[in-house]
Amino acid sequence: RNSAHNYRNENTFGASGNIVLIHIVLSLFIKAGDFFIDRKNSLVYTLFVSNDTKTGDLVKTTDIETRKKYIPALKRNFLFKGAEDYPETLLNSAKAEWLSFENGEVIYDYDDYKNCLAIILKGKVSVVKGKNHGSLFNTLKAGEAFGGAILFGDGPFIARVSAETASDILFIPSDVMKSLMAVSERINMNYICYLTDSLKFLNERLEIFSAGGAYERTARYLKIKCRPNGDGVPCAEGINLSSLAEYLSVGRATLYRILGGLEERGIIKKEGRKIYLIKGEEL
Repeated sequence: RNSAHNYRNENTFGASGNIVLIHIVLSLFIKAGDFFIDRKNSLVYTLFVSNDTKTGDLVKTTDIETRKKYIPALKRNFLFKGAEDYPETLLNSAKAEWLSFENGEVIYDYDDYKNCLAIILKGKVSVVKGKNHGSLFNTLKAGEAFGGAILFGDGPFIARVSAETASDILFIPSDVMKSLMAVSERINMNYICYLTDSLKFLNERLEIFSAGGAYERTARYLKIKCRPNGDGVPCAEGINLSSLAEYLSVGRATLYRILGGLEERGIIKKEGRKIYLIKGEEL
């Protein structure tokens, strides 16, 4: 299984068949939380036992020097912004995990997840809903987070989160979050604001998906996402039509046809990666 909790490196371990044997041997001799170093490839691996599986898995851990490089960005992160003291000791404790993932690796799945707030330090991840024929629910980039819904509660986790690019992620478990919130009112408020923004996003997604067919979902998306720019014209920026088609669960050809028709009627105007809503009242 291509899981983030089963890190594979053919150059380090040889043929994939040997990985299983290594997993078994290490599970016998190394307790959860221990680590070993592959000096040839300058990589550090941590063996842990998840709450959900009972099996030892290998994951690639970011090294100390790389962690230090992320500290300035973390201090500006939504969770720690405005906090008087950066909680370096707590975040470098054995309980917090700094892990690296390759493009395509599954980070969280329906039955394979952590009770942690996961902050993306580098890279981009996709959030897909649906076990069999999933739909793109969201794309998250460095500085954003996921996992808040199960941080202090039981699962299951109701999505699959995968790395879209090589990604470094900080996992803050619930007991560490409790300690952070106990010592900082600002972190408390930042976390509440994060949950509020998450609920707002979920409400927007529900409104879009409950709008009806492909045209109705596209129209609802434009009404929600187009915000007045400096000239007062409603505009949605950074639009990638292929990603938007997946986001709306419509075919690309269908989306192009809908947007083309709206542009012909003068309702919208496309300009690069921007869409201007000229006559929103006609949607």
